[in-house]
Amino acid sequence: MSAAGEEGGAKFFDKVAQNNANQAALAALAKKVFDDVSGRVSGSCLVDGTARVLDIGCGTGSLLLLLADKASAAVGLDPSAESLAVVKAKLSAADAPPQLAGKVHVHNTVLESVDSIPESDRAQLFDLITCVVVAHHMRDPSAAFSVARQLLRPGGVLCVYELEAGPETDAAFAAHYRHGGGGHGHGGHEGHGHGHGHEDHGHGHGHGHGHGHSHGQHDGQSFEEWKKERGVHRHGFSCDDLVNILKTAGFANPTAQLAFRTPLLQTEVNIIVAEGRV
Repeated sequence: MSAAGEEGGAKFFDKVAQNNANQAALAALAKKVFDDVSGRVSGSCLVDGTARVLDIGCGTGSLLLLLADKASAAVGLDPSAESLAVVKAKLSAADAPPQLAGKVHVHNTVLESVDSIPESDRAQLFDLITCVVVAHHMRDPSAAFSVARQLLRPGGVLCVYELEAGPETDAAFAAHYRHGGGGHGHGGHEGHGHGHGHEDHGHGHGHGHGHGHSHGQHDGQSFEEWKKERGVHRHGFSCDDLVNILKTAGFANPTAQLAFRTPLLQTEVNIIVAEGRV
């Protein structure tokens, strides 16, 4: 997992992937991202159902399945096998939307090269690639996003959603650590929070977020050990950080701005979005 991540993050998110307490919050975050990203895709491909989408660090599939409902094909990548098992269970459930049948393919991998995706799922390029609260789990985000750029069709867009770096987010991580929180969810009691799928977790986005339960302690781990287990390499990014990362990845004129606020890490934090087009 050189370009996209390694460490123990995937193993950690394997352990917490089955926590149902986070699903409502994951769905709420995914809906915010879906509403925002729908306005960023050129043309009407998310309206007429012709879009091909890729979600880097899809986690348990909250965003991936929303995108799939409006796309012709949706591919998700995540290093957490247990998170992907949740996606597959959603797709095979009796109440699964029939229009998703055959549209969604998930792969237990990170985006190190175009070959990370089976040829059958990359024979056609993508209109939209998303990466939601995953880049802070990546050792080298530019390397992963350089691969993403190669997978976009002309006119396609990469949308990277991330925590905004700063004192507020630093304090949120510290509070989450003190509460023994799992993933990115709100700590509760007895159990684990869940992390969003991540390409380089480290998660799966799910890239989890939202309200989850935690042990209420962290087994004597130091703050740095706690972050390492979760594959956290940084506490977020500034808009300039993400613009520079996308420039290094080969995007000509990337932009970044505040997208919305959302409950994560024991509090509300800012989510910024960076856009790269080819």
